[in-house]
Amino acid sequence: MALDMSRQSDPALLWIDESGEMDARGSAAVVGGVLTARPVPDRMVYQTLRKLCPGLPWPFHAAHYGLTVSIALASQASRAEDPTRTNPRIEAAADAAMTMLRYFAPEDITSAEDEMTSGRLPAYDLLSRLNKILTKRVGTQGYSELHHMTLAAGRDQLVAGIREVLKAISDLKFGAFVLGLEEEPGTAGENRRARLDLPEPPATGTDRYFALLEGALCAGSRRARNEGFSDRGIKPIVLSLRVHNMRQLTAEDVDKVGRTAECGSGSFAPSEVRFYDRNAHSCLILADFICNRARRGINTAGKGLQERQGLIVDEIGVGVEIGWV
Repeated sequence: MALDMSRQSDPALLWIDESGEMDARGSAAVVGGVLTARPVPDRMVYQTLRKLCPGLPWPFHAAHYGLTVSIALASQASRAEDPTRTNPRIEAAADAAMTMLRYFAPEDITSAEDEMTSGRLPAYDLLSRLNKILTKRVGTQGYSELHHMTLAAGRDQLVAGIREVLKAISDLKFGAFVLGLEEEPGTAGENRRARLDLPEPPATGTDRYFALLEGALCAGSRRARNEGFSDRGIKPIVLSLRVHNMRQLTAEDVDKVGRTAECGSGSFAPSEVRFYDRNAHSCLILADFICNRARRGINTAGKGLQERQGLIVDEIGVGVEIGWV
């Protein structure tokens, strides 16, 4: 559906995140997020997401809540916060999971509980270890297949709810969704470096990220231009990150990419870098979801661009504008 931008005088905002190992050649990686030219009701989205999974610390992180064990931990944390909140089926499954994990992984589950109680997401590696035990030990120590299916359904309900939020943003004309994707995984950084005639050090995660970022900026610019507000420009709001072989991202980095991007007549306002902390805007949580699910779609698809695009839309639940690099 068309975006209603007729009375918008400020630059559109492009909320950007990334997913994937940028320095792992041949592996899937994406940069993208949410393009908004009307203010998204941040508090309303925040409250909607929190209702979908009470107890999960804010800001939600897709890689973490994609693990079933996170739903068990969130159930326990939500009851500690508000004993009157009840979901008997989830609670019974969560209690069974916690009992089993205390038997097979007492130190790890205690560490995870302490993190959740303090309002922080446990480290992904810790949750991943616990999730493997949870899956492997179904049918032991009172943790049944039904318990496991119940927790998985809670996880799927959260994912479905986020998809509904994205659909509402699109239907209500608050925004659209964009991605920077590689036609050939792992080559984008080298291609961009060659195009700009830059020196030829070994390709790094930074090179690849900037190439994918350029793709996302161009996708946002194209969508903005098609909707008739390109003259107002786009302000990229990017999550600060330090991943693998990539240095700390700065607003100046993003501005430089915008200046060298081949985006036609698109213009970019000065960028802003934000952190994934308790004050994170809901659009950054949605950008994280979009990138995480898009990478899942790429990983399950064949080599064709059209097939990849279709599976990405299936994963995210809404249409996306893609900048191929």
